[in-house]
Amino acid sequence: MHLIAFCLLLNAQTTLSDSLPSNILKETRHIRVHLPKTFATNEGKTYPLILALDGEYMFYSVVGNTELLTTNGKIPEVIVVGIDQNYVDATGNYARWNDCSYNSGTGFVQNKGKDFKKFIELELLPFLEHEYRVGQSKTICGHSLTANYINYFLLDKTHQFNAYISISPYVPEALFDSLYHSLNNCQENIFYYLSTGENDLSGHKKNIQSIHTTVFSRIDNGNFRLMYDEFKNETHYSLVSRSLPIALKAAFRIYAPIDDAEYEQILNEQHPLDYLQKKYQSIKEIYGIDLKFREDDLNNIAWIAIEIEDWKALKNISDSTIHLYPESVYGYYNLALVYEKESNYEKALELYEQGYSKLGEDVLNKDDFYKDIRRMKIQLNKK
Repeated sequence: MHLIAFCLLLNAQTTLSDSLPSNILKETRHIRVHLPKTFATNEGKTYPLILALDGEYMFYSVVGNTELLTTNGKIPEVIVVGIDQNYVDATGNYARWNDCSYNSGTGFVQNKGKDFKKFIELELLPFLEHEYRVGQSKTICGHSLTANYINYFLLDKTHQFNAYISISPYVPEALFDSLYHSLNNCQENIFYYLSTGENDLSGHKKNIQSIHTTVFSRIDNGNFRLMYDEFKNETHYSLVSRSLPIALKAAFRIYAPIDDAEYEQILNEQHPLDYLQKKYQSIKEIYGIDLKFREDDLNNIAWIAIEIEDWKALKNISDSTIHLYPESVYGYYNLALVYEKESNYEKALELYEQGYSKLGEDVLNKDDFYKDIRRMKIQLNKK
């Protein structure tokens, strides 16, 4: 194995070139590995994996999108790995054609296609888990021929991957029934993204529309989550850059902070703290990430509790906020509001003042915060 760091980014994000000898394939395969900035300093942490087939070009597209989405807090830090397949191998053919070989009659993998799947399952994934601390969350993505190949991992009873990004595949029709039955009986959480475009290859477009209609959209299984895009104007190749940011964001939708749509959902359910606890439990179960409540999420459900006037929930949310973020103003102010609603103005004033003391010198609207203190003093003077 030869490990070469060929690019070191400013925030200690590292991209490596690695070679993995395979006993199954009887050859050495080249992979590209992108590590997040905390990898070197957080030695006990594991990370979700995004495995990109067609690594020569898919890898860099995935890396660029994950860096942007991580910076925006939409997805967690991830490890991205690409497997090179766009080169002429010892047979004189492009490696991807041999890697992804399938029988057009049965629809199933054949010849090296079988061995390449075993290579990923029995050699590559264990290697990545050992060498790079890959965790339980694994996403696989492909384009065109490799986009079909990722479907073969869906046919296993135990799934190595929990998210699939399939960009303009051509799926043999003989495989439709097997995919339908496998997904309908799946006991694990599976996310599947499928896309085509107005100017996609005509055969691919018709095939994708067919499998979406007859297979994926008919799955009646709460463990299966589908997202389908049919873009205007996009071509077979432009679909990669158009699809990836949407697919990656959707694959980690449960991880992402509460957005406007989720806010409305929680508002309708009227159990804000229960919802947040379930959301973070799902993050742990699906992605293997034990995440403490984010301050923004706590603030969002606090606003919901205020809107529905659930003061008991607001007290619990405020206590959690103060415990997790003792230097933040919002936990104290929300708890103060609870006591104010109970007409305990003395305790409310104490908490407002405690929260006000947390404001930094860079806060320009301190007078807005002081209005609450002034209001409590007026109430106390009335007694």
